[in-house]
Amino acid sequence: MKKTYTKFQGWNIVILSTLIMTFVGNFQSNVHTVANGIMMASPGNTISQVTHGFVWTVVIAAGVVLGPVAGYLSDKIGAKALYITGSVVSVIGGFVLVQFQPNNGFIYVLNCGIVYSIAFMFTGSVTGQTLVNNWLFKLRGRASALINTGTVFAGVVTPIIANAIINRAGGDWKAAYYFYGATSIVGVVMALFLINKPSDIGQYPDGNPSALAQGEGGQSVTYKVYKNVDLTKQYTLASALKTPFFWLLLAVFIGLQALSSFLMSPGTLMFLEAGFDMSQISPVLSIRQVIRLVFLLLMMKYMDRIEPLKLLGIICGCTALGYFLSANLHAYWQVFAFYAVGSIANSTCLSMPGVILGNIYGYKHIGKIYGFVYAVAALVSSPLSTLNGVIRQSTGSYMIASYLHAGIGVATVFLILGSLVMLKREIARMSA
Repeated sequence: MKKTYTKFQGWNIVILSTLIMTFVGNFQSNVHTVANGIMMASPGNTISQVTHGFVWTVVIAAGVVLGPVAGYLSDKIGAKALYITGSVVSVIGGFVLVQFQPNNGFIYVLNCGIVYSIAFMFTGSVTGQTLVNNWLFKLRGRASALINTGTVFAGVVTPIIANAIINRAGGDWKAAYYFYGATSIVGVVMALFLINKPSDIGQYPDGNPSALAQGEGGQSVTYKVYKNVDLTKQYTLASALKTPFFWLLLAVFIGLQALSSFLMSPGTLMFLEAGFDMSQISPVLSIRQVIRLVFLLLMMKYMDRIEPLKLLGIICGCTALGYFLSANLHAYWQVFAFYAVGSIANSTCLSMPGVILGNIYGYKHIGKIYGFVYAVAALVSSPLSTLNGVIRQSTGSYMIASYLHAGIGVATVFLILGSLVMLKREIARMSA
């Protein structure tokens, strides 16, 4: 017998999803950054730099595979099962596998590469966006931005907590792993209270029976931006792949992923080699988290009021300008400009594609559609990190790489302009 609720549960589900994503994947990711660096520098470490670097190759490859898997399973069995699985896997990594990883390269790759990727992807963006698309139509953009605020919170507090725990444990870096293992247990408990979709408890998206459009006898609802809510016109992944519009959007998201990735690779290294030191860079790294939070708050307000593709065009244009201005490094303000636009691109990459795809292709198969886009965008854009290194070795600086990514930003803006034209045609076709 289904449990009944008198109050709409959508926002409770979004908040639960935000907390789980924070307590599991985001805490885990940030702990690895702190603890693994200390592990590599510890006297008893036997893990080679090659193995350490190989872990990130595994993470990228696993993300490409697990993106579509998470999307498929989110649609097939529901996000709840994935959140539980990801949280349990994180507990195993945080408490069990960590005991063996300092002296075993295979276990290190297994724990920090494969186990981490499963936990992060199953409690991450694809799963969370599927929940958001199932529960909320009218304020889908607000919910999407909200579930990503946890990345900002975790980015600020986890390094502080992890370092404090390690120092209290006498320098034992494994203590930080126990921290995210414990928070992942909390994630398991919270995941037990998730509900995959409104119909599971006899409710409707937005808590409004009229949210489901003509296809099943409901009344259409007017939205400030286009949203495909007609149950007779929901796209499958196969039908989406047959439309030129989908491939144009995919190119847009590849460009966005490339702009986001440049923040991390080369990131700080570019400024250190240009003569800045960490005492100058560190304050900017803290400020960028504030910028990310302010940006997400703005997206919570405007992503359901202004067509997200238009917002994306403005963001990509500003990112291109910021990368261009920071290419020839000589002034401190360029450090700020780089991290400001890069951080915004990074938050956009997490919060906006799922909203755009859900608005256009509907919510019924959004997991599969977004999972496919996530994987392809990551796969196609990933060689740029290596290219950045090649440019640095060949020219002695990252200046050309900065100009390259500025060019990618400009190209992405033009792709978005084309997408807006095709969106008008899509709206006209769906309304016919």
